[in-house]
Amino acid sequence: MKRLAMVAVACALLCVCSGCFRTSFHAENLPYGVSMTRPDPATESVVYHFEQSRWNHYFLYGLIPTSDADMERFVGRHVAAGQGVRNLRIRHGVSFTNALMWALVGGIYNPMTTTVSGDVVQVRPAGSGL
Repeated sequence: MKRLAMVAVACALLCVCSGCFRTSFHAENLPYGVSMTRPDPATESVVYHFEQSRWNHYFLYGLIPTSDADMERFVGRHVAAGQGVRNLRIRHGVSFTNALMWALVGGIYNPMTTTVSGDVVQVRPAGSGL
């Protein structure tokens, strides 16, 4: 009987601790090229590297997201006309401060951190040389 109670408690914990965290990144309307590949030195020069973090907010163990991540909000202010983004990296996870919030409020509010980084590149016209 004691073993059955332990199994029941373990199953209950698994059900309570599971979640449904989902983040979608939308980039359909960007006026510049975005790629996860490295810059091509023959046609592109790196202007600078950027990294930006943002909290994503979820409720009820991740079942209710408040919004999706819009790539324009992440990288739009870094890119000027004639530029693009290469070497794009997206990290989505729980930071220490996120975990602290989880511990303080339980499963009601569950933030996660999304960090987007990449290289802003200037595209050189063909035949312009280095």
